[in-house]
Amino acid sequence: GYTISNLCLDGEAMGLFSWVKGSHFKNMKIVNAHTKDNHRTEENNSAKLPGNGGSTAAFVGYGEDCSFENCSATVNFKSSNSATGGLIGSVVLKNEKYSLMKNCHVSGTITGSGYTGGLVGNISTSLSDGEYMPAHTITVENCSADVEIVIFTTSIESACVGGLIGKSFGVKIVNCHTKGSINV
Repeated sequence: GYTISNLCLDGEAMGLFSWVKGSHFKNMKIVNAHTKDNHRTEENNSAKLPGNGGSTAAFVGYGEDCSFENCSATVNFKSSNSATGGLIGSVVLKNEKYSLMKNCHVSGTITGSGYTGGLVGNISTSLSDGEYMPAHTITVENCSADVEIVIFTTSIESACVGGLIGKSFGVKIVNCHTKGSINV
């Protein structure tokens, strides 16, 4: 029921928690989560380049088997990390049937590269042998994002971007909506 305000993030796996496993976040609110501008530039070239690792989000940079209920964040992110999302940068779930997010909301501005989404940058599942595969029946329910997303990349093929989720396969989205703009 408390609010965390003015959270400044700087690094590769960035969030209130940079890495979590088996955690449930409930009734939490983060206001004005922002990043130091960690865009990397090539020497003698002013072009912004996509990151080669790390994740950025208000709550969790990288998570395994975590879930969110009644959580919200206002964000202003500028990140060259590989995955950027409002609540979770990148999440791996070991169970294919999983309620990832319910009654959550994100608003603000996200500038990133790679996998970028208003709620989550990247969602995948892990098999028992350690191989990764696309998520199949992960549920995101009654969630929304009101975000302005700007993507910079040297190759359009390397950007996966969405108002709710940047990259995933087979996520079940129920009663969710997004508004804002996406510029690549």
